[in-house]
Amino acid sequence: MYDIIFCIFGCDTIPKYKNEILKINETWGKIALQYNIKLLYFLGEEKTDLVGEQYVHLPNVSNDHFSASDKQNLGLKYIRDNYDTKFVYICGTDTYVNIKKLLLYLKNFNHNDNLYIGGHGYHKEFSKYIFYHHDGGAGIILSLGCLKKIYYMLEDMFNEWKLVCHMNHRNDAIVGCDLALGYFVQLEHINSKIIKNDEAFFRCNYKGYSPLNQEGSCCVKYTKPIEYQWGVSEGRCPIKLENIIACHNMSLSNFDEFTKILEDNNYFVAVDVGVTVGVTVLTGIFATLGKIFPPTGDAGVTDTT
Repeated sequence: MYDIIFCIFGCDTIPKYKNEILKINETWGKIALQYNIKLLYFLGEEKTDLVGEQYVHLPNVSNDHFSASDKQNLGLKYIRDNYDTKFVYICGTDTYVNIKKLLLYLKNFNHNDNLYIGGHGYHKEFSKYIFYHHDGGAGIILSLGCLKKIYYMLEDMFNEWKLVCHMNHRNDAIVGCDLALGYFVQLEHINSKIIKNDEAFFRCNYKGYSPLNQEGSCCVKYTKPIEYQWGVSEGRCPIKLENIIACHNMSLSNFDEFTKILEDNNYFVAVDVGVTVGVTVLTGIFATLGKIFPPTGDAGVTDTT
């Protein structure tokens, strides 16, 4: 059984995104292989010169704006059908993961529990209810217990999500594969425990910068410039490098820069930070305004630190 398998959704037909795949393989992907962690790239059906079992070209899946949902959902199904793993880590190709810190962090959890792990997410309001989801940029981790519970839904999850969006007049949310996953794991009969760590999983890059500037993101929580080791920048998140398990919006040069920082600092694994710091368990995330879905439990937040 693998400790972790990565479900990485990507595109190898466009040079920019293909280069991100290659850069992962050159940087943190090499560390993953040293620890017998498997990386699987889920791609559209159009094939390129990227060959090997790690490159899975999914039949009848395109490389358009909506394809991330199919790559995520069918990728999870593929992993469950073909491998045994304790945890699955879902991310895109502009994500950087400090593998050594990730392994330490996951020692805090039992893979047989029903866990949905990540951070820097949002509460989304649909017409009938409000629910939380982890930001998919830094990646989302599902335990084996969680994957087993949602397995039967995966093949048709995107169609079900589109129906939910239509019913709630939120067609703008259809493309959000991370949003959809957060919704389904919180249905009453799934009821995953939400592990939220905003001090380790970042939707911005390792310098605290994100070009999207979504409300509620780590990069716009602070309205005044924040001075840290990287200087002053409007809206920049006060990231601590030693806490980062994963970050997002990484350029190719960011990959190389952060790799050098990690190598020079023993991947920050000698410092006991970012392993249990900031871990929060959320229950009852559906703040139900109507009665389409009942809440999953007593609403509240329990800080486990």
